[in-house]
Amino acid sequence: MIIHRDRVLAAVLLSALFLISISDLSAGYSVRKADISVDLSADSSARQIIKFYFAEPVADKSINYTLSEPAKNIEVYGDDKKLTYTTIAEGDDYNLQLFPDSPVSVLLISYTVDDIVFHSGPVNYFFTDFFFGDTLLEVNSELKLPAGYEIYQNSYRPADGAIISDGKRIILEWNETNVNGSISFSVKYANTDNGFVIWLFVSIILAVAFVFIYSISKKKTAEAFLKGFREDEKKTIAYLQGKKVGLQSDLQAEFGFSRAKSTRIVYELEKKGLLRKQRHGRTNKLFWLGE
Repeated sequence: MIIHRDRVLAAVLLSALFLISISDLSAGYSVRKADISVDLSADSSARQIIKFYFAEPVADKSINYTLSEPAKNIEVYGDDKKLTYTTIAEGDDYNLQLFPDSPVSVLLISYTVDDIVFHSGPVNYFFTDFFFGDTLLEVNSELKLPAGYEIYQNSYRPADGAIISDGKRIILEWNETNVNGSISFSVKYANTDNGFVIWLFVSIILAVAFVFIYSISKKKTAEAFLKGFREDEKKTIAYLQGKKVGLQSDLQAEFGFSRAKSTRIVYELEKKGLLRKQRHGRTNKLFWLGE
């Protein structure tokens, strides 16, 4: 059995950050329910817990879970019993191999990842995307903001999330049924401390004064945005950033993409809010929505 968590990146647009955390569960195993918890910290790290409920006990002697970024404080449980594991670097990925000694009905994996929140001025951005393969009957999710932070301009997805509080922290909760293979969550949030606002004002003045430092920072931000995208996606992003509006057929001709490949790229970028497509004859007109 293979569970993949793939391509973690931090990136910024004026409208959204795409910090992509992809978890892909092998379609060979039936999962009836998943519980997801993401606990964001003020230091830009996150504690993530994923709990899979299998329709039937999984009797495999090893289970693989792939991380695209180094993780720490890893804990793995099968039916509340702590499992042993090894971590093996495979290219840019880190393969977490789990060893249950009996069939597993409920699998829990938790770990901490550093630097997965991007900061742009007063706004913090977080985005995560999970793929499960088959349709799940139920997915319960929660996303906890750090203490002293609030949701920025009511910006979060899915839009039907419930906002609650434990008296110290704001928590977003979702309950989704009949999830068709994947689910995405995102939030923008900001510090409510007045001292932070003063610090931001001083930072803006310094940024204006030091134009060179700003230009270097802007370049690094662009590099961070492209980090983690596939090469064909990077080409498409650069193409549409220049044109703003283009045809999918022209994109295929420009880079020699097949129709199937260009359709996949357009689907991925549209899902992340980077472009909008509109039917245009036998092709699609693509509108760039990013900066």
